[in-house]
Amino acid sequence: MVPHLISKLSWLFILFFPSFIGGTFGIFVALPLALLNLMSEKKINLWLIKIVFPLFLLFLITLLSSNFLNYKDYFRVLFFSLLVILLLYIGYGFRRISPHFILKTLFSIGMVFSFYNIYYFVFYNEFYSLEKFDNIYRNPYAVFSLIILIYHRIFFESGLQLNKFLYYVFWFISLFSLLLSYSRSSWLFFIILFFFMGYRFLIKYIILVFLFFLLIVTEVDHFGILFKIVNSVNEVAIQNFDSMDTITLKWRGYENFLAISQYLKGNYLSYIFGNGFGSRIEIGFRMQLAGGDYYDLPIIHNGYLYVLFKYGLVGIFLYMYFFWNIFFSLHRNSPFDKLGRGILISLMYAMLVVMGMPQGHSGFFIVLLGYLLGITHDKNNLIRKRLI
Repeated sequence: MVPHLISKLSWLFILFFPSFIGGTFGIFVALPLALLNLMSEKKINLWLIKIVFPLFLLFLITLLSSNFLNYKDYFRVLFFSLLVILLLYIGYGFRRISPHFILKTLFSIGMVFSFYNIYYFVFYNEFYSLEKFDNIYRNPYAVFSLIILIYHRIFFESGLQLNKFLYYVFWFISLFSLLLSYSRSSWLFFIILFFFMGYRFLIKYIILVFLFFLLIVTEVDHFGILFKIVNSVNEVAIQNFDSMDTITLKWRGYENFLAISQYLKGNYLSYIFGNGFGSRIEIGFRMQLAGGDYYDLPIIHNGYLYVLFKYGLVGIFLYMYFFWNIFFSLHRNSPFDKLGRGILISLMYAMLVVMGMPQGHSGFFIVLLGYLLGITHDKNNLIRKRLI
């Protein structure tokens, strides 16, 4: 009873304060939560260890091969290397909680944040100036609310038990909130989950067309969502950076150029094992970033090139093996496995454009993915026992 209550309280804490488990100090929150889960387990789970083993092996290899170029960055990346493992373990420990409780609390908080977004839009006329409310507007909960509304009869035997009026009101609120997010990541996240969950009913095609229409009508001076999505490839492309204006405008592409060129200047050992935890990417001049002056970069937006530069080809292989382990662990045709696969592909996309897993970003998604792995593993064990 007590472990179950602790799990529920921990889940609600993460749900309301997701920023506490990601970023620089995430390790200090994730570690005690993981220890609470460990104390409530009757035995060590070898199945989960097998899934996260590629990341743990990568951690050990880079710990031994790192060149200690920068001690601050060394320990920073050291913490982040363990953070993903801890977050997955925390989510796995939540498997004792009913999926209905998880989804209903996720849906409820999604609606609360969606109301909040619309409130600021109506009363403060905030639409394209979202920097002040960035963490609120770009939350993923509106996407989850929308997905749960679409597939509620698949997730729940009796549905959400909403009357038609409330159902369509929640529909409108979730859609409008997602529109106000002005975040290409949120839209792509929704589309990925939508197709992984399946489009069994004709209405879902209509919904997708409606969403596409909303994207089109919100285009203003080529700064709308469609423009941002289409321009994503152009932003990260390596090209001729012949002026500061081009570098500033296409900074992510310039980061990629620097990472690849400096990786290729290494030796065979650095090709295989990378440049180590504390290594930085040299800019070559003073650049103002996030309010400070930088001559080198401890992190970049492209998580795959970050892994290649820091950990080499071994790091890329181990990350791909880690993703492979998770994807094929969610092998059943249940809606929860489909949701898990959709979240995994979304995290893989996030790693391409906003660093993602290697820096402990998207912590809430990682916890939820660990939970879905946990309930899948428990159901597989139950099926095996019945067969025996």
